[in-house]
Amino acid sequence: MKRYIKRLLEEKFSPYFIVASFLLRTGISLPFKFKSHGILLRMHPSSITLGLWRGRYSIEADRVIIDNLIREDFICFDVGANIGHLSILMAKKASSGLVISIEPQPKVFAYLLDNIQINGIENIIPINIAISEENGITEFYSFNYADDQSALVIDKQWKFKMVKVLSLRLDSLLKILKLNKIDFLKIDVEGAELLVLRSLGEYISKVRYIWFEFIEENYRKFNYNGQQLLDFLDKHRFSVYMLSESGSLYNIKDFQSLKNYSGNLLAVKNEE
Repeated sequence: MKRYIKRLLEEKFSPYFIVASFLLRTGISLPFKFKSHGILLRMHPSSITLGLWRGRYSIEADRVIIDNLIREDFICFDVGANIGHLSILMAKKASSGLVISIEPQPKVFAYLLDNIQINGIENIIPINIAISEENGITEFYSFNYADDQSALVIDKQWKFKMVKVLSLRLDSLLKILKLNKIDFLKIDVEGAELLVLRSLGEYISKVRYIWFEFIEENYRKFNYNGQQLLDFLDKHRFSVYMLSESGSLYNIKDFQSLKNYSGNLLAVKNEE
């Protein structure tokens, strides 16, 4: 309660903050829709939904990458899709292509399905699974008030709910779907990025672009570091780029240039 009162004072009794806090704490969804970045979203009690509604969650970098790289016939994978906001943006760009939208949290997956429906999107295949290096059933930890930080491991002293979810390797999923390539792969899995990449197996050679979250603190939860992830990408002939505030890309030559950096990076497959 003390923490909430402190935040309330910091927010200067903002009605947006009060409504957002109420929805998160009660788990109540409202029937209203709002528009953000050209897509419709239902007022569900999720961190990203309410962050977008309040203007406190930015997807500008994601939009720049999606708008400039995805072509209309692309096969896209959104691993860690959450409420589906980026899946919908991808689907609009890949209008004659396909988006595989993957989200393991059952509750958040329901929000994703609703958002796809209210936007009238027909080229998204939503799948309620986790992606990791092994096929099977695994534990997934969903944080009560920060579902955007839920993960396969837990390292925070927050209230959480553990659920059992189906886990698949990406190469297994590609075979099930009878797909032989990924044009655009987005990964936001709270530290399990390298596990997702390894799960591609030989299909890593069939990926064109990878837009992934780079946060060293999260990687340590899975016993690896940023250098190991960059080495993996380099081994498989990817160049890595950072998106500047001006919207241009510049090549990351070594790990030292990423010290203290937290954000997204773009990996581009080098031509043979």
